[in-house]
Amino acid sequence: STAAPPAGLPPYLIRPRAFLLGLLLIPPTAYWVVMMEYIRYSGHPTTISIFFNAIFALLLLIALNYPLRRWRPAWALSQAELLVIYSMLCIGSSIAGHDMFQVLVPTLVEPLESVTPANRWDHLFFQYLPAGMTVTDTRAVHAFYRGLTSFYHLRYLLAWAKPMLWWGLFSFALLAAMLCINALLRRRWMEEERLSYPITVLPLRITEPGGAIYRSGPMWIGFALAGAIDLLNGLSALYPTVPYLPTRRNDFDAGQYFQRPPWNIFAGVGIAFYPCVVGIGLLLPNDLVLSCWLFYWFWQFERFVGHLTGWRDVPDFPFTTEQSWGAYVALALIALWAGRRHLRHALGVVFGWRRDTALRTEPMHYRSAAVGLVISLAVLGWIAHRSGMARWVVPLFFLFYFLVVIAITRIRAELGPPVHDLHFMGPGLTLTKMLGTAPRRLPPAALVSFSFGYWFNRAYRGLPMANQLEAFKLARESGSSMRGHALGLWLAALVGVPAGFWAMLHCCYRWGAAPRPGFGFEPWNRLAGWMQNPEYTNRPAVAAMGIGFVAAVALMALRFRFAWWPFHPVGFAISGNWSMNLVWLPLLIAWVAKAVVFRYSGMNGYRRLAPFGLGLILGDFLVGGFWCVYGTIQGVDTYAFWY
Repeated sequence: STAAPPAGLPPYLIRPRAFLLGLLLIPPTAYWVVMMEYIRYSGHPTTISIFFNAIFALLLLIALNYPLRRWRPAWALSQAELLVIYSMLCIGSSIAGHDMFQVLVPTLVEPLESVTPANRWDHLFFQYLPAGMTVTDTRAVHAFYRGLTSFYHLRYLLAWAKPMLWWGLFSFALLAAMLCINALLRRRWMEEERLSYPITVLPLRITEPGGAIYRSGPMWIGFALAGAIDLLNGLSALYPTVPYLPTRRNDFDAGQYFQRPPWNIFAGVGIAFYPCVVGIGLLLPNDLVLSCWLFYWFWQFERFVGHLTGWRDVPDFPFTTEQSWGAYVALALIALWAGRRHLRHALGVVFGWRRDTALRTEPMHYRSAAVGLVISLAVLGWIAHRSGMARWVVPLFFLFYFLVVIAITRIRAELGPPVHDLHFMGPGLTLTKMLGTAPRRLPPAALVSFSFGYWFNRAYRGLPMANQLEAFKLARESGSSMRGHALGLWLAALVGVPAGFWAMLHCCYRWGAAPRPGFGFEPWNRLAGWMQNPEYTNRPAVAAMGIGFVAAVALMALRFRFAWWPFHPVGFAISGNWSMNLVWLPLLIAWVAKAVVFRYSGMNGYRRLAPFGLGLILGDFLVGGFWCVYGTIQGVDTYAFWY
């Protein structure tokens, strides 16, 4: 077995070499992520719950570990060490990923690059940009967009020094706050509620001592199926005479079948077959899988009815993102309310009212976690205020933010959906919808600060907090020290932040950021719209938030009241956003497959189906990941198995 530990080496052992190896792998991992997602815009590992680049690296480590286990047992890595490295790579990938530094870095240079006499950005908001938090050297900015140079010129290094210091400190404080919250909530969700953490199943199975998964026939069938599709399509991308099997959303054009109103509402429906998503769906609870694709069509039907009845004239109708936001907030509050006794106990430990001898096995002592959370929030508030956010706005901004990320972390822990994005509905946009953008509602400097906060609120796909909590689950299941895994997460944050900056700046100064996604343009263009056309409270949007909140609470109540109730509020929350457009069909396929197997073979049949699902994921990730590596190294266009 490839994952079996050497004789005499406990699977729970974590030695310093594991942390060192994880730290050494974070910079190349960040580089690979940036090359795939930003420079080549192909692959996008951090837009799906399981980062395929981290699984790819883990599989390579397992393969290298096999000869070490046989010939140099003392050098081999234990299961716990492999999992620590995997968790560290997930954090490094998340920081450098599509929804964090790939948005932050261009945001810091975009005002100077895109200002024109026509848009008058310099007159609109340049006076509100705080010193040291953006790049103000015109030559450094232009070189960033045009490329064909090196970042390692003294002038460019100095131009980026202060912005990297400010936002690096902010990023580390953000990651620290997430880790402290996880330390406070871990026992409730993991020990008391015994949530299943489906996303941890794959790394646990491929690293478990004995390697039972590698002797599973259904797993190899799924692996061969997904791998063959990726191999054929990869060869087709290089040699067009080789046949191609359409699997991705861009391979199908639904619009050709829906060209006339009102049916053109369905022109944007995604049609795709991603083997890895089918595999993930086979591992998830049936009620979640059903709810995902069913509520996806509920939103489409809502848009269709709105088109027929004339509601299409109302901007943003049917406010799916706002309804989803309300549902996320409801799920967070329900989870916190359900854990109120645990939180009271943790608070008692923090203030010395209660004793807890079990804290030695926790990732952090509750008092340390509470102090760390307070310090982290203070740093976040201080930097946010320096960026222009009014003092009274700061607590609202971060309250809304942490409610959403707690909801996503809880959703991942309980059900493990393949996607969760909530595009363009961060706390800044939420507050402008609630309060308006008129100067007497929100001062211009506060609106500028919302643009600075856009980088970690554009979408919530590669969320570090969820990966941190899953690292603790990996520690528990491998029998290793949670404090050891927590140390790995701290180190990953400490190295991942500068590695993320380095990867973005190295790649953009070499290849140029100009033809890349306009992530940096989005927040400043939105800010200009707010300032040129100030608005007051968007009542329909606020009402939609309330409707989403009530709907999620009602769906949860029905689940508690009726055991047979098949619709999950998580499906309602995550299905109204962009990413579900990619995966609803693979999830439908997985739901049908599971329903048929349960109907005719029962639980024994499903036990054989689950390894098949793992094989689909592994085959897609390994062969598809190979093409991503090959394309990055060779500098050629290759097959991207994921969107």
